[in-house]
Amino acid sequence: PPPTKEETKEATAEAADPVIDPDVEGLPWWWDMVWKLDMMKLGTDGEKVEFGDSANVLRTNIEQIYGGFPSLDGAPLAEGDITDIADG
Repeated sequence: PPPTKEETKEATAEAADPVIDPDVEGLPWWWDMVWKLDMMKLGTDGEKVEFGDSANVLRTNIEQIYGGFPSLDGAPLAEGDITDIADG
């Protein structure tokens, strides 16, 4: 089963010290401040999905790609060629 919101919060907090990866670009200085905003907070388990829930999915993906954070569910990042869907 997917992790609960509480497990996600805990895993995100534990990932705050990313593994040093020479390919990691790093996150901007304001990154942590954004996720403290009320609109970015996770909702309650069993309740309607809120904006913060969706935003945090993107957050964890960005943290994996640019921050070197581990995957919360152990799945690798998707890779592919987007030339079919993008110009240039």
